[in-house]
Amino acid sequence: MAVLMDTRHLPPHESADALHATLSRAATPAAVAVAPGTTCVVEGWRIGAGINLLSTAYSGGLTMRRTARHVRADAPERISLTLGVRGECETRQVGKVLRRENQLHLLDLTTEYESRWPGPCAAIAFLADYAELDLPVELIRGSVPLLQLSPLYDLTRRHLRELPAIARQAPHEAALAMLGFAAKDLVRALIASVHPGNRHSRTARAESLRTVLLTYVDAHLHDPGLTPARIAEEHGVSLRYLYQLFADEAESPAEAIWRRRLEGARRELAARATHRTLISATARRWGFTDPRHFARRFRAAYGVTPSEWLRRHLGET
Repeated sequence: MAVLMDTRHLPPHESADALHATLSRAATPAAVAVAPGTTCVVEGWRIGAGINLLSTAYSGGLTMRRTARHVRADAPERISLTLGVRGECETRQVGKVLRRENQLHLLDLTTEYESRWPGPCAAIAFLADYAELDLPVELIRGSVPLLQLSPLYDLTRRHLRELPAIARQAPHEAALAMLGFAAKDLVRALIASVHPGNRHSRTARAESLRTVLLTYVDAHLHDPGLTPARIAEEHGVSLRYLYQLFADEAESPAEAIWRRRLEGARRELAARATHRTLISATARRWGFTDPRHFARRFRAAYGVTPSEWLRRHLGET
């Protein structure tokens, strides 16, 4: 799944109906009204059981209204965590909230709401069933006005902004499912972290944080400056606590970085094997600044040198 709808080539009178049908299928039923002449592009991905990702862009203003009739007809127990990429939005759901660019907003899709964008806008939305988040409904709803207090707010915002580009490049459904698993854990940790004294929050944060950290590692493997100390600093935890999180795992944070880098380089060498392949360039792309260090670690991990591995795959691609 990628582009769900592009109304730029539709007659104006068909745009609103097409948008209503698309968003009802991808998110949840709601009445949609667009300003005259507005066009829109909607992309969507199913990134796990009960988890969807939407990227939307509109050339003009629009209003989405979920009424009591919509709730009675179809009330999936879902939330939408939305990042405003362009334009401001006024949302009414238990009070009025002004959603600005580059801010996260949590919306409860089981109740009535109205969202109004006065002009051109774009947004990215992470939609998940309550059951998938495995947190009490009251705790999730209580997090709505508190998200910006979370120490994971900036990380979640940055990750959500990058998700559509990553999803567009995902080679298969399994990769999208892994992406959804990591994103779900990050959102769980975001919500849990604003209720530090709650028993469910403490458990969810402990379960989620390691996945969040490894998601960050995977996104920065090509950076030779990626170290456990930097990971700890970026996530507001001490280096000692970082290692405690991995105490019951088979590998330390440093070992996790090296293993992932080696595996990435190994896959690349196998997939792109030619007589002109430069092993040193591949090593640099995966964060190894010293080719000899890379060769030693590669042989220790896989029992062959990078050159032997490359020769084994020549002619297979």
